[in-house]
Amino acid sequence: MSKDVKGTLFTVVAGIAWGLSGTSGQYLMAHGISALVLTNLRLIIAGLALVFLTYATSKDKLYAFLKDRKSLFSLSCYLPCLDFS
Repeated sequence: MSKDVKGTLFTVVAGIAWGLSGTSGQYLMAHGISALVLTNLRLIIAGLALVFLTYATSKDKLYAFLKDRKSLFSLSCYLPCLDFS
């Protein structure tokens, strides 16, 4: 597959995903989900997807990150910022 076709395909998929997320967000907010909770859930799902992708493509880099104390400290500083209230 050429780079142009691949780039076009990725752009179309990203546009569809963006449109679906906007419509889904409006629906959920109309049914009582706050924007803060929705944003936190989207970030968590995206983060888990990236971790899974990293695990699937380069396990050694993921394991190196998890073994590095400095990286784990940075991650632990981020986690308390999540607020589901």
